Amino acid sequence: MEINPSTKGKDAPLDLRPQWMYDQVEAKSELDFVLDLRREHGPHRHRPPLRPPPLTPTPTRQAQPSPSPSPSPSPRAGDAFAIQTMKNHWEGYYTEPMLDAAKALTPNPDPDPDPNPDPSPSPSPGPSPGPSPGPGPGPGPGPGPGPGPGPCPNPNPNTAKALGVNAMRVPVGYWIMDTPVGGSSPLEYGISPEGFVTGGLNSLYTMLVALRKRGIAVQLDMHAMVCNSACVSDGMYCAQALAFAPPGAAPIGEIARCGGGSYKTTRVPRAGEASWGDVGVNAVGALAEWVAALPAEAAAVAALQLANEPALAADGGLGGPSKSKEDAVNTFYQGAIEAVRPHLPSLPLILSFIPPSAGVMTFLAGLSSSEPHMVDHHFYLNWLDVDPATRVVDPTNPDDPKCCMPWADIHRRACAGSKAKGVGWQVYVEARQRLIIGEWSLAVNHDQRLDLTDYETRYNLRRLYQEQLETFSATPGFSGAARSDAAPPLAVPHPRPLRLLRGRRAALGGSALLVGSSRPTGRPATAPGARAKPPPKAADLTAIIDHHSGGAFFWTLRMGSGWDPRPTKAHPHGRQVDGSSAWRSLPGYPFPVWSLLEMGVAGVATPLNLSYTACSAPTLLK
Repeated sequence: MEINPSTKGKDAPLDLRPQWMYDQVEAKSELDFVLDLRREHGPHRHRPPLRPPPLTPTPTRQAQPSPSPSPSPSPRAGDAFAIQTMKNHWEGYYTEPMLDAAKALTPNPDPDPDPNPDPSPSPSPGPSPGPSPGPGPGPGPGPGPGPGPGPCPNPNPNTAKALGVNAMRVPVGYWIMDTPVGGSSPLEYGISPEGFVTGGLNSLYTMLVALRKRGIAVQLDMHAMVCNSACVSDGMYCAQALAFAPPGAAPIGEIARCGGGSYKTTRVPRAGEASWGDVGVNAVGALAEWVAALPAEAAAVAALQLANEPALAADGGLGGPSKSKEDAVNTFYQGAIEAVRPHLPSLPLILSFIPPSAGVMTFLAGLSSSEPHMVDHHFYLNWLDVDPATRVVDPTNPDDPKCCMPWADIHRRACAGSKAKGVGWQVYVEARQRLIIGEWSLAVNHDQRLDLTDYETRYNLRRLYQEQLETFSATPGFSGAARSDAAPPLAVPHPRPLRLLRGRRAALGGSALLVGSSRPTGRPATAPGARAKPPPKAADLTAIIDHHSGGAFFWTLRMGSGWDPRPTKAHPHGRQVDGSSAWRSLPGYPFPVWSLLEMGVAGVATPLNLSYTACSAPTLLK
């Protein structure tokens, strides 16, 4: 769960964005969210874990949800409430109707939905409310006049529109492989040594089955390590990045928290696990072993990402990396590869670096050519510096140094693609590395609020969407693009679960990235009542992310506006509040442009599996 507070203090870091990704719940990180729930709902101690079926479910029986924790007050009530909240999140944030909408956005599955759904637990994600009538107005102006008119239909939630998604990036956290305190299996629901809720593997399994049935390949992403970043909500809110520290620099023990205080742990050093980096490597190895043992019904994993955005440079990760930090990241990756390959000898492995450097290229060149790997590059225009000569002042946010570029500058930088200053990926192209664009979005000008009821704004967003897809697919060695965090495993982030999709989840909560093949098949979707095709073979799924394919991951499938996973008497499995759905944010929510479903309703998102000419021939905008 990628979550932030609802307000920003004067000393908050630049990337702390209030209400990211949720507006009904808040915390500085997923771990803080869980710790707060346990404190707020009664004195607690580690509760006996709830024990589901064996670690690898059989092909004939999926892991069944465990009984809901008792709502009656007890010394363990805080733990029970936190566990049920995260189960609700994993099971309800992304649902099968949302997955169907990602593959082919069909007419509203429920034209008159219950605004407060109460899905009961089941092996598959519960029902989702259908889209509501169009996005609400944004509070701020756009970046300036656009370059000209073009096709941009009015929002219509009932428009059938194939989005062509055939792969999804599913982020999880290292704790998904943790056994709860007092337990014996990571499938048991309980509390991890650092305080996370365990048992997310059950929801991840359910998600893999659902995606397999739909022929959607999975890029499984170990998105959050122990203190993956400093002062960023990435599972934890740590004072220092410890996951990729040099050997001996981050021993297992109490963890300093950004802003003061610390995170406690009951984890102790043991043979083969003395540092927090070792914890991450071992988690990746255990996840690989679990993936290798999956039965056919859940065999949807086509690639495994070993880590996300290890910052090589100091602080924000945008400067030149120090040699010691670069060596430490490469050492982590070498250890992770050695932990994974005995279980997954031929599966493509994905490595992420922020930013790429000459040292990274040397490391990548030294990897065995017989064991496939790809690099994951993230392309965001949202945090680029603004040219003072062309800056447009937003009266709602006049002091933000990263706001605002006019639309003309935004389109120019988008079309620069691999050579865009500060965010391009040309260094990988020149090194002949196979590449995915693991994250991208439509956010601009440091999340400037945009009025989606305005025709020119929708036109420029639609053009920006197609420009990025054009530049991604034109890249030699390109294997995928985008970031759509699906945040829980579909839900589990966007991302930005184990909820299915930014969206991000599963144990992390879930972000998911969506990938659309750049080669349209030309085959129509199955008509209602037609015989369903059998699930594709594992080799077919792997081919989707193979270097012969192209595509794009958009962050994310949905955002969390209106979603509240906390159980109540009226809604024991959480709820989507009145006036909101996965297709519609509440009025005033700051981040609707990060949602693929919402952008589809607004007429901005178009099929990912088409060829576009928004840069080379913008008058032919589709």
